[in-house]
Amino acid sequence: MKRKLSFLLLLLMIICNNVFSQITITFTVDVAGMTIGAGGMHIAGQFETDSSLTILSDWNPGAPGSQMTLISGTTYTVDVQFPFSAAGKPLEFEFVRDDVWTNSTGDVSEGNPGDCCLDLSCGVEDGSGGINRIIIIPDCSGTYTCSWNNCAALISSTSPAITVTPMNPLICKGESIQLSATSLASVSWSPDPSLSCTLCNNPIAGPDTTTYYYVTASIGNCMVIETVLVSVAVPELNLSNDQMLCAGESVQLSADGTGNISWSPASGLSCTSCNDPVASPALTTQYFATATVGGCSLTDSLLITVDDLSIHAGTDQNIYFGESIQLNAEGASAYLWQPPDGLSCTECTSPVASPTVTTQYVVTSTSDNGCKASDSISVFITVPCKGIYFPNAFTPNGDGMNDTFGPISELDIPINTFRIFDRWGRLVFESNTFGGQWDGSFQKKPQPIEAYIYYLELSCEGKNVLLKGDVMLIR
Repeated sequence: MKRKLSFLLLLLMIICNNVFSQITITFTVDVAGMTIGAGGMHIAGQFETDSSLTILSDWNPGAPGSQMTLISGTTYTVDVQFPFSAAGKPLEFEFVRDDVWTNSTGDVSEGNPGDCCLDLSCGVEDGSGGINRIIIIPDCSGTYTCSWNNCAALISSTSPAITVTPMNPLICKGESIQLSATSLASVSWSPDPSLSCTLCNNPIAGPDTTTYYYVTASIGNCMVIETVLVSVAVPELNLSNDQMLCAGESVQLSADGTGNISWSPASGLSCTSCNDPVASPALTTQYFATATVGGCSLTDSLLITVDDLSIHAGTDQNIYFGESIQLNAEGASAYLWQPPDGLSCTECTSPVASPTVTTQYVVTSTSDNGCKASDSISVFITVPCKGIYFPNAFTPNGDGMNDTFGPISELDIPINTFRIFDRWGRLVFESNTFGGQWDGSFQKKPQPIEAYIYYLELSCEGKNVLLKGDVMLIR
C-alpha cells in the first residue's frame, strides 16, 4: 500500500517595518517500504523547497542525492539562502522518534486520525521553534499523509540594502555619468527624462541642470530610497563687444562670468588672470576668455581690430638751389602735404617740390575709421658756390652797359647780405637779395672813381660762406 509523509515547514521572516513574509519548505517522501527500527527511520525521496529559497549545501549529516536516514536524536542542517540576503543561513531540524507507534499498518479509514506519532523540533540560526507533533490523518482509505505543521521560526532581516556610487558627483554641462546601484533587491530610478534607463542598476545620467536622482530598492512591501545629487557645473561668460583701435591706442576689455577668468594670448594685455584687462595690441588680435568652475570651462572670444594705417614719404633728398624733385607717398589713398611752400600740390600722392631753402615736408593721411598717420621727408638745398661771378670793374655812365655791380649767377641764389664799402670803410651799398645791384651812387650822389671793397655772405653747399673782393668804379 502506497503511503507518503509530507513535512511542511513554515518560516516567518521579519523583513522590515514588522512586515512578515512566510516561506514554506516542503519535503515529501514515499514511505513505501519504509523501515523503522531502533536505529532510525530510513526514507527515500527528494527534499523540495519553494522557489524563494536557494539550497547552498547538502543535508548534514547525510549524503548527496535523494536518500537519507533520519536517526532519532540527530539534528539535520542544510545551508539555504533566504530572499534578499547575501549570505547563507543554516536551516536545521531534529528528528525524534516516539516510542509509541500504533496502527502501524496505516490501515485506517478516511478522515480518522491515526495513532502514529513522531516528535520533531526545528529551528534556524537566529530563531527557534517548539516541539511539534506529526499527526497522521488519513485522507483516503488505504493511504495516509503525515503532515508537520506550525513549526515556525522568526528570522530577523534588515531592510533591503542598497549602495550607490558615485555619491554626489559633479559633471560639466553636456557631459554624462554612469550611476551604479548595488542591491540584492530590485531597483528603480527616477526621474527618468535624463536617464538612459530606470529599471536597471547602472543608468547613464546626462542632466542639463543640477538634478536629484532617487533610487528605490523594493522587497515586498518594504523599500529603501537613496538620493544622488548630480551637480552640473555651468560656467557663465559674457564679453565686451569687438573693438577697433588706431595704432598705439588701448582699450579695456571686460569679462562678466562665474568662476575664475583667464585671457589669452598674453601679448598686449595688462593682465591675464583678471576680468578687465587693458589691451594694447600692436596688430589685430583675437583674445580668448575662459571661465572655469569646478573643472568645467567655457570659452568665448572677441576681436580687437587695429587700424594700422602706415604711410611712407620716402627718404630725405638733396637738390641744388633752383632744382626740383618729385615726392611720393605710399600706404594710403588720400594725402595732405604741409607746408605748401614750393609744392605743386598738397592733396596729391606725388607733388613736385621746388623749395628755395631746406624744407621738411610732412604728409598726413586719415583712414575711414578716423585714424591718422604721418611721415616726413626733408629736402636739403645745396647752393653751388662755383656758379657765382663778380666783374672787376663797372661804368655807371648810363649807356646801358656795365652800369651796375653785383654777383652774377645763372641761379637765383639766396644770400644773407651783400655790402660794398669805400676805401674809408664807409658802407655805400647793402642788399639781402641776390639780384641787388649797386649803381655807383650813395645817397643819390655819384661816387668818385676809385676801388671799392665788397662782401657777400651766403650759404653755399651746406656751409656759411663769405665771398669778398674789390671792384673798380670807372666813369
